[in-house]
Amino acid sequence: MSTVELDVVSFGTAYSYDLTEFWLKPAAEKCGFDLKEYSIYDPGIRTFKTLGQYAQWAEQIRNGTNEWDLRQVMDEACFIDGGEQVFAEYPDRNIPTIPDHLQFARTVPADQFAYLVAWRKDILGEDAMPSWADFFDVKNIPGKRCVRYMPHGQIEVALLAMGRDVQNELYDPSLTKEQIEKQVDDALAMFDRFGTDVAWWGASYQSHKPLVEGEVVMGAVWNRRVLRASEDLSPGVLPEDSLLQANPATAVVVTDWWLIPKGPRQDQANELLICMLTDKDVLKSAAKWCELQYNLIPADYMPIENDFLRHHLEMGSYKNAQRALDVDPRFWGKNFTWITERWNKWIKAKRQQESIKHRKY
Repeated sequence: MSTVELDVVSFGTAYSYDLTEFWLKPAAEKCGFDLKEYSIYDPGIRTFKTLGQYAQWAEQIRNGTNEWDLRQVMDEACFIDGGEQVFAEYPDRNIPTIPDHLQFARTVPADQFAYLVAWRKDILGEDAMPSWADFFDVKNIPGKRCVRYMPHGQIEVALLAMGRDVQNELYDPSLTKEQIEKQVDDALAMFDRFGTDVAWWGASYQSHKPLVEGEVVMGAVWNRRVLRASEDLSPGVLPEDSLLQANPATAVVVTDWWLIPKGPRQDQANELLICMLTDKDVLKSAAKWCELQYNLIPADYMPIENDFLRHHLEMGSYKNAQRALDVDPRFWGKNFTWITERWNKWIKAKRQQESIKHRKY
């Protein structure tokens, strides 16, 4: 038995089980490491209220009581102020299978997905190809929209609908907080156009029914949800013949990442990551996970034979040349908490409006 035992944490459910079987275990065997019983990710950071859990992680890493060696996280956790004090960084790490724009010293990409505009052809017409501007155009295209219940990604799509340059008008690190606040307020005003005629979703499966049953005119949903809903609506057809469509030019691509805490096993955890992303045998095994509808990095080294699956997964990745935007983890690491607090305040007001609308007298 190996003398090195690593504890790896992910998001739980079947996602983590498959990740372990097809990607982590083969890499650990190659490196001669043992994996502890697989940890299920505590979804506290997905409550979208604060990054308080990060503070717990940081304190545990500082005092040596941290129990995990590698953790999969959403991008707002990667670049929080002070992260360089608790997370391992490898400035000379250059993994040839990863695109340059996803190379960072502190974190390594795990998988990708994208928010994009999806619609049914029997509702909007055979030739429809709505943009983000169309998504927010309730005057000319009335009807309910499907929107995620969090600001991450939603702020960006609203600004894109307004024709804003997100890189320069939201992500630019030289912007003041007041300038960013103006952009956030403008984005919230765009969502006000929907009034109470919104089907909110938090977990991806909650956007499935509104799409499949035609409850919404359009949805701002993940590419993988479009894939699964398309399979239900139009099984066995080519992507262009599916009743459910999505515009690849609207893709706002989000990345999930791996973080390594500073500690006695950080170099072994980094070795495991490099093996996961470069070893040919490991990548061949990980490709089986892609066949289960996940878009792993590096996608170029895990070809997908199924045309329908490849079409939908590539729409939500860096391989989509038409994509509108790559979400910047550095921006959200710095601004996640206060933007989420402002978003939640706005959501609370929306709930009160809905309560009044449905109140019986």
